[in-house]
Amino acid sequence: MNKKLQELRRNLTEKLKEARIAIDEGKIEEGQKLTEEAEGIKAEITLEEQVSELEDVVDDTKVTEPTDETRTVKKPVEARTALTRFIQGKKLNAEERDLLVQTTDPMEDQNSVAIIVPQDIYTQITELKRQYRPLKEFVDVQSTGTSSGSFVWENGDAITPLLDLTEGTEIGELTSPTLKQKTFAIKDKGGILPISNTLLADEKGGLWKYIMKWFARKSVITDNQNILKILKTNGIPVTATQPEEIKTAINTKLDPALLTGMVCVTNQNGFNIMDNWKDAVGRPLLQPNPTDPTKKMFNGISVEIFSNVLIPDVSGKSPVYIGNLEEAVKFMDREQMVLAVSKEAGFTKNVTLIRAIQRDDVVSKDEKSYLNIKLSEPTENRIINIKKVKSDEEPVIE
Repeated sequence: MNKKLQELRRNLTEKLKEARIAIDEGKIEEGQKLTEEAEGIKAEITLEEQVSELEDVVDDTKVTEPTDETRTVKKPVEARTALTRFIQGKKLNAEERDLLVQTTDPMEDQNSVAIIVPQDIYTQITELKRQYRPLKEFVDVQSTGTSSGSFVWENGDAITPLLDLTEGTEIGELTSPTLKQKTFAIKDKGGILPISNTLLADEKGGLWKYIMKWFARKSVITDNQNILKILKTNGIPVTATQPEEIKTAINTKLDPALLTGMVCVTNQNGFNIMDNWKDAVGRPLLQPNPTDPTKKMFNGISVEIFSNVLIPDVSGKSPVYIGNLEEAVKFMDREQMVLAVSKEAGFTKNVTLIRAIQRDDVVSKDEKSYLNIKLSEPTENRIINIKKVKSDEEPVIE
């Protein structure tokens, strides 16, 4: 409403009050005069409203070039902003809804709304996961867009050589490849994170830092445990107390074709046993890794240490997995994280519950591509390869 209309309406109100007072006091002529004046103001208001409406139509259809003062740059909507508003339960505009893909999944409640985490945020979570010692980096990871399927590979020891050819003779047929097939079925794994409603209301950027770290940590723990289930179950079983026993197993039980890409995975106790191995003159057998000074190597193989909590000892013996783990474990990654949000479920505690679900499957591949070692403390210290030591120093026996 423009200023003129506001002034006319105030005048009309005052004029009607004056007319009412005059009529109530019995001043009929004065009352009639004031009423006629009010009718005139009313007609003027009606005319002003019609003109104002027509002016608005003209303004809407008029095309004007924007000036520097009127030109504004529209900021693009970010996926993180849209996802935060979704968690806060705010109404999303069309652009924000386009960024968040809703999902209807058998696991979702009929009255709930779940969304697939946008790719840029999922990528940030994946980057954070690398800070938490993931076993996933040592196995064969394959992305998949389906919920189930299969893959095949050929055993190295089943491959036969090419045939010798004699000029003028027919070329013989080669033996068909011996392929093995493994099936996978993507499984949903999830957890619930309670978020204070006060934190949601006052969110200024710290919320997503906290949430992504929580997702990353939980996801890595989940991945590691599922990979360890495969490693514990398969592999070539070996019991050892001394380094030469492990060397012999590497030399005689593993296919030499698997030596490239070999890694040694153990817990803190297993590493402590290996780190105390010494040769005949007291020199440690584990050597610094030239490519990473924070790590050590055994027999040219990088030793990767994980916590005793993740890889616990079994019956007083420390698990050690040595071999080509990329050939041992297949990690089928759906590369999707799904969020569902509920304010009602946490109503009594004034929190919003966020349910996160990730989708993947872990299956065994070549069960003989690594050693599954049960390592225990030696009952006595021994001299390692003393006959091969060439030194003027006296052997040191501790």
